[in-house]
Amino acid sequence: MNSAKITISFPQKSKVKTASKSLSFDGDKNVYEFVNYVRDNRIDKKIKYSVMGKGRILIRDLVTLHNVEGIQKRNEILSMKLDIKSGEDIFEFENFPNVHLIKNGTEVVVSNGHHTLFAYLGAGKKFLSDVPYILVESSEMKPKEFLVFFGEHKNKMKANDWKKYCVDWNVSESNQLEPRKQETIGEVFDLLGKG
Repeated sequence: MNSAKITISFPQKSKVKTASKSLSFDGDKNVYEFVNYVRDNRIDKKIKYSVMGKGRILIRDLVTLHNVEGIQKRNEILSMKLDIKSGEDIFEFENFPNVHLIKNGTEVVVSNGHHTLFAYLGAGKKFLSDVPYILVESSEMKPKEFLVFFGEHKNKMKANDWKKYCVDWNVSESNQLEPRKQETIGEVFDLLGKG
């Protein structure tokens, strides 16, 4: 895809601060390249934000790229949960959202920030508007765009079959690509336990 709408959102007390910007490039870029461009050029600092009421997208309904077995660093999730409960938000760096999402039709897929989202759920947060995030959406989004999330395993599947698989980067390379067992962040969270 060579164009996408980028939305950046930060929770406020009873509202949410959000901004959107359309980006276009010569040639194809993947979702990671769009997010990296926004981060590296600090587009988040150059756009005008507006404040609006909180949305109703449930964190639990976001599509995961990992089965429960692929979730490590559970102590990190617990630490982030405690930070969130004390009123802090979790960022990648310098107030740049750690949660990166892709809108695929009506579904929202998590490309980065699974652990962060589990921490927000564990802290009692229910809605995406309670989480700082960056969302990439494009009318040019095709199933092949999701293959980038599977790294060197992308050639082992058909583009239309990406939702049949998850990836576990914590095991040997030959076992990293696995059949999907859980569909959503909520399903994985329930199996992790609330910590």
